[in-house]
Amino acid sequence: MTRRMQAALRIAEHLGLPKTFPNVRTIELAVECEAEFTDLPIEEAEQLIVAAAAHTRISINRFFFEDARWRETELYLNYQRRRRMEHTA
Repeated sequence: MTRRMQAALRIAEHLGLPKTFPNVRTIELAVECEAEFTDLPIEEAEQLIVAAAAHTRISINRFFFEDARWRETELYLNYQRRRRMEHTA
């Protein structure tokens, strides 16, 4: 089992989502996308998505992952601001 798949299963479990193949596959691809987009290891991308999901007011479902809705949360936006500041300092 890949690290992405393990991360996806942990996210589904943490968020109380059914671990159906479509859900887990969608979450797995979201973790992979976030890791590539932010240049983070899989485990950190997983933690970022879980933290953002915990701070959102929108419904957590498969479309949350398909549409990268975690990037719309205040927590995620603050994280990105901090990263930009660290890279420019």
